Amino acid sequence: MPAQEAVPEVDPIPQDPKAFLEKDYQREMRAWAERSLLQAAQERWKTAPWAEEATALVKEAYKQYELEYADATQCLKALAPRFKALLDQGADDPLLCFLGALALYDERLNWRDAKEALKKARARSHELNAAGHCQLLTFVMEQPGCTGSESEELFNEAIRSVTDGSYGEDEVNVMIRQQMDLLEAVTPKDPNDVTRWQQAIADSAWPEWAKLTLEGAGEVKLAWMKRSSSWAREVNDDQWRGFAEHLKRGRDVLAKANRLRPDRPEAATKMITVCLGESVHLSELRAWFDRAVSAQFDYLPAYKALLWAYRPRWLGSHELMLAFGKACAETRRFETAVPSRLMVACADVVSEVKQPEAVFRHPIVKEAVSLMSRGYLDTAGTPPWTRAMRVSNATMCAWLAGDYPLAKEALTQAGPRLHRTTQNYLGAMLQHEKMLRADVAATLGEYGEAMRHAATPPPEATLEEMRKRLMAVDEKTLSPEALDYFKDGKDLFEFQEGLNKGDWVKITPRQHLSQFGAEGGNWEAENGDLVLTGQDERWVTLFFRVPTKDDLEMRGELVFDVPEDLEFSYGSCGFGPLLRWLPHGVGRSEGGVRFMTFIVKDRSAYTHAYGVSSDKSTRQQRLKLQAVNPFSVKMASQKISYDMNGKTMAQRFALSKMEVENEGGFVGFTAYNIPWGAKVRVKNIEVRKITAKALEPAVVTKPAESAVKRVQESLEAANENDRSIQWAILAAVLVGGFFILRLVKPSEG
Repeated sequence: MPAQEAVPEVDPIPQDPKAFLEKDYQREMRAWAERSLLQAAQERWKTAPWAEEATALVKEAYKQYELEYADATQCLKALAPRFKALLDQGADDPLLCFLGALALYDERLNWRDAKEALKKARARSHELNAAGHCQLLTFVMEQPGCTGSESEELFNEAIRSVTDGSYGEDEVNVMIRQQMDLLEAVTPKDPNDVTRWQQAIADSAWPEWAKLTLEGAGEVKLAWMKRSSSWAREVNDDQWRGFAEHLKRGRDVLAKANRLRPDRPEAATKMITVCLGESVHLSELRAWFDRAVSAQFDYLPAYKALLWAYRPRWLGSHELMLAFGKACAETRRFETAVPSRLMVACADVVSEVKQPEAVFRHPIVKEAVSLMSRGYLDTAGTPPWTRAMRVSNATMCAWLAGDYPLAKEALTQAGPRLHRTTQNYLGAMLQHEKMLRADVAATLGEYGEAMRHAATPPPEATLEEMRKRLMAVDEKTLSPEALDYFKDGKDLFEFQEGLNKGDWVKITPRQHLSQFGAEGGNWEAENGDLVLTGQDERWVTLFFRVPTKDDLEMRGELVFDVPEDLEFSYGSCGFGPLLRWLPHGVGRSEGGVRFMTFIVKDRSAYTHAYGVSSDKSTRQQRLKLQAVNPFSVKMASQKISYDMNGKTMAQRFALSKMEVENEGGFVGFTAYNIPWGAKVRVKNIEVRKITAKALEPAVVTKPAESAVKRVQESLEAANENDRSIQWAILAAVLVGGFFILRLVKPSEG
């Protein structure tokens, strides 16, 4: 965690009142789309009976993209019924089908809804100009079923768009942005493809400054392709030489482009990446950033590039990242996304130190986080989808910063469900919405004064003092919501004590899931069961928030509800329990073992256990799924054994063969690509401490009910006495929420 006494000096963000803004670019973008894409489409459908509605609908779609550029996610949702009606009438124009696919996807964020419209757009994509085809291909590449050829096709179309008339002479700003976006989105296998792209631009009739900007962007791309994304110690001398040569050429042409057009932000922004690669002094890095935002105040790629360069692994520190984020908030330009770069800076730091509350409450930023959150709440005139996102993000930020009254006010405005962007941020920080809502309610006294007192111990309180506060609460006085929250707290305190006694410790999911951390996923508690509803997310994880080094067995039952007619995003979906799980960190992959059951498209199943790589696993075994599938997974003496449906699937398999090295971690569950709407239910979850003898095969039976009634006393001692990096991370991830902030005191590491 950043040292609290270190407060770097960061200059204010330049604010030129005449500077170009993103809304100005989006206005140009809309005008370009209507000229370059819509006019040609109108000619194609001019005799169709639905022509007038199609034109009006496409214009409305482009208007929404112009207004909601800060949050394009689901901004076409309201137009989905109109697009569907047109498509049902037989409309098959590629532009209409493409925008219709986007709208249908926005409606539920389910790719299956957009599949047919996208297929129709793809079939007639040759009728689009190259720039329009690039937009279509970009969306296609985000969908399941891509073959890999789309990437090459996209790059070739980007080259063609430079000269095929996709852009008019006065649309150079749009051309540059779209070309640079495509260059970021695609990394060709062959560097010669980038050189070919550069040559096409050099041979074109575009202005010199534009050609130099794109040539320089290409050199930066080539530099990193030559270097690779490996850690510095893994880069060889030839790679370093090529890296330096491309950066030198990039510096020369980008600097010249910026001299020719200092009112454009693109070249100066790319220079930030050049400076990072050349390890220049921080003052030069910041100078290029200032040039970029003086040209366009809210050009977010510049902020992103500087924050990346400020990471400790490159040229900066966590303190510098936070101080820069604070400077962004202090611009008070809440009509733009600039103040929210403080949220991004904090989240970036959390991604490395795994301590969300400690970061958001750091003295450098705590007051600024409240300033930012309040600013977005009070700003009028923000488009509705963008406002929904910013209010939702303000809720999260105020909560993590400890400004509970502001968090409650924001929650009231945010409505019954936080924005998907906020949920993604929470998941990246191992938090979830249910915990947030319950913690705000408890802290503000909505669960009663006794629970408020228990939920807000002073920072210096010991575990014993916190236990006494909790046990002083009279359960009989609590509402159902408050009682569940109270029981979650007891579970956290009693877990290790129960393990130490040798008992089976029952883990009972309740409505708030506040005894769990989550890395994504739509998790619910139903009648004591844990339920995951699929959203096509690649990997999601839920873990019980008390770490342990003990050798453990976990048992329970899995129920899969994956309808036969539900199409998979990829070849299979999977679910399984976790032992000794650790989140990934800087230079370190996830820890622990996944005991996975995979279901393939024909609904057959197989199982195997592995660590980071599925190539280093126990033997894959076919598995006949039942209505209820009992499991038992064990880890002791650096070996694992596990049973599914009463059958031994692996016995005494060494962790070293899986390259699992961490000594402690969490118990939990992980899921892979569970289809949208499918469900996995986990019943009767129990955990106990074991010895190596328990690795022998055992008959899996339904877990017995057990109650654990003593207070956990060893977690704090374990954290204080163990000096391993992994154990420090274990403690650090607990920061965030009632009973969690202080249950295991985080180290400064």
